[in-house]
Amino acid sequence: MKSLTQLLAIAGVTAMLAGCQSFNQSGEYKFEQVGQRTGNTVPVRLVRADESPVVGSQIYFVSWTHEGPKVTPKQHLTPLQPDAQGNFVYRGNDLDSGDTLRLAARIEPEGSLIYGSVEVH
Repeated sequence: MKSLTQLLAIAGVTAMLAGCQSFNQSGEYKFEQVGQRTGNTVPVRLVRADESPVVGSQIYFVSWTHEGPKVTPKQHLTPLQPDAQGNFVYRGNDLDSGDTLRLAARIEPEGSLIYGSVEVH
């Protein structure tokens, strides 16, 4: 019975991640780095396909934790703080060029999450 539960949990997480990736492939929205990073700080924003910024969104840093070998990984959304220019600022540790930030955004308070990523440069 444990094997079936683990298999269903893995299938659920896989389906969720596949859904996130396929949603982002629509090309309707994307995340982009704005300007250069400063130390471990990276400004990012959400834009439409025509490169116009999305106003009124909240951007989150996405991380996953594994709390044990038999527990399904849990997703954590850490809200990024807006700056004076309307962008959002990621602050992390040990950030290098080429690192990938996994991000999510909610356009409306009750809207669904949009997932994507940004490569740090």
